[in-house]
This record gives sequence, C-alpha cells and structure tokens, in this order.
Amino acid sequence: MSTELKDRANLIIAVLNSKDDKTDIAAVKQAMHDFFKHQEWMDDENAIVLLSNSIRKDNLNDVTPLVMIKYKDLKEQSLIKQRKLATVGINYLYVLRKYFMDSDKVAFKILSWLESLATDPELCLLRELTLYFYFIYTNDDQAKGIKLILDQSGYKKISDDLPD
Repeated sequence: MSTELKDRANLIIAVLNSKDDKTDIAAVKQAMHDFFKHQEWMDDENAIVLLSNSIRKDNLNDVTPLVMIKYKDLKEQSLIKQRKLATVGINYLYVLRKYFMDSDKVAFKILSWLESLATDPELCLLRELTLYFYFIYTNDDQAKGIKLILDQSGYKKISDDLPD
C-alpha cells in the first residue's frame, strides 16, 4: 500500500474514532504532514474535504486555515469547491469557538474570508452558519435567532451542536 493511501486510512480511522489519545494525535499529525506536504494539495478537492473533517482541538494549530492563502476570493471557485472550502472555515470556527473562547482575532479573519462566498441558494446553509459565528462574537440575540431558525428549518442536529 502506498504511503499516501496508508496515511489517508490512518487519518480516516483516527477521525472516526476521535478518542483524543496520543495514538490518534500521532496518526493525524503524520497523515496531515504527509498528505498536505505536496505543493498542489489544495487543488485536490478530496484533500480539502479531509482537511475539513480532521480539524479538532488538538491539531488546530497544525491545521491553520491554509486554504485562505490560495483561495482568497471564494466567489472565483465553482459552487462545489466553494462549499468544500467554506466547510473548512466553518469547522475551524466551530472548534475555535468551542475550545478557544479568546480567539476573536483569528475568528474574524476567517469570517472575513467566508464573506467572499457567492450568494447562491446552494450555499445558503453555509452563509447562515457564517452569520451565526459572526453574531456569536458581536450579538448574542442574533446568534440565538439563527440557531432557532436552523432548528425550526429541520437542521436540529446542526443547531443543537453549535457552540454558544
């Protein structure tokens, strides 16, 4: 089995197990290092999905929002790629808010980047989550309103999982 396939498998297993023990941390770090070391990794949409799904509190510093450097204006990408890239940003904001409450400066950089999402019905949920995280830092009542709307719109699990 190739190193890349082995690393992907280890990364997927570690993320699915997410026990946060030292073995999982080591597996994720090694896979992230090997998989994302290639200069063109951001062109691979599967790598973007893996990056999004592997963001956890123990590797947040290792998984800085690298995609913001290459994809400065999300509107320039296809809707499919915008969705994947925005998911990276939303997951990053989720972990940042849930575990690192004093991270406003980094959060606003990511929020600013996510503002470049196209206005398209396919991206509506991601735009709404972006607004939610913006209001988390600026207006609690508005954030609670968005959470309620998500709950009433059939996104109860997403609403329940959002950090305050």
